[in-house]
Amino acid sequence: MPTGPWCLPKARTTSPACASSASAGKLGRFTTFRDFKHLFFSTDKKHNKILTWLILPLAIFGEMQISLEVFFLAFLYLYAFLTNDFTSFLSGVAVVATIFFVQMFFDDRKNHSFSFYILAPIGWLLFYLTTFIEWSAFFASIKSTMLHKMPKWQRWKPRGPGQGPDTKL
Repeated sequence: MPTGPWCLPKARTTSPACASSASAGKLGRFTTFRDFKHLFFSTDKKHNKILTWLILPLAIFGEMQISLEVFFLAFLYLYAFLTNDFTSFLSGVAVVATIFFVQMFFDDRKNHSFSFYILAPIGWLLFYLTTFIEWSAFFASIKSTMLHKMPKWQRWKPRGPGQGPDTKL
């Protein structure tokens, strides 16, 4: 089972969140939240205050936001089309576009071509794609939890060059 700085000590052995970071997904994150619920808003001196009072609550808030984001987007589009008032929709696009352009302006690499800035609004579409992926993973993990179906974790054996099964020497 891989370990790393992202895995809490107990999670290295019991939580699927650290079994495989690529396949654990949302279910592993929720299992880790459940296993370490005592860390949320902990006043114990041995726990990092930034972790317990800021990062963990923001992680839960992010999961709640993802679970409701599709409904917010549907409401935004429905409201805009039913009332023919696209100002709320356009203001959302303007905020996201501004964030993109500010990030690109303050980027350390100043060698971006003009076409890079023209392609930047594609990020708006990528937000929808990542929202869909996160949302489907969120509800798939809820469904598997309710049906008591646990994922089968894969075991990987690291191999160096020339040590794979299809290597011909």
